[in-house]
Amino acid sequence: MGPPRAWPAPGGIGRVQRPAVPTLVDLEPGVVASVVEVEPGELRRLAAEGLAPGDRVVVEERLPLGGPIVVRVGRARLALARRVAAAIRVESEPAGR
Repeated sequence: MGPPRAWPAPGGIGRVQRPAVPTLVDLEPGVVASVVEVEPGELRRLAAEGLAPGDRVVVEERLPLGGPIVVRVGRARLALARRVAAAIRVESEPAGR
């Protein structure tokens, strides 16, 4: 007999899961958020465009048919591919702030 085998329990019990943190893809136009984290593969390129953790962003547009998400960072306006926007974790700010 070989060693016992463990199978993941239904519902992911026993797995360590990262808390669900929204990304820019999840936000609707008009929402203001703070960048919490950027995946390492996109960090350098986005920093060169002026977007880094700690920055405050405003989602301006979500273009249709899988098009880019347009955000405002300070005075700059960036059009981000959805794949890139999905690499940016954010925390929404309360309305009216």
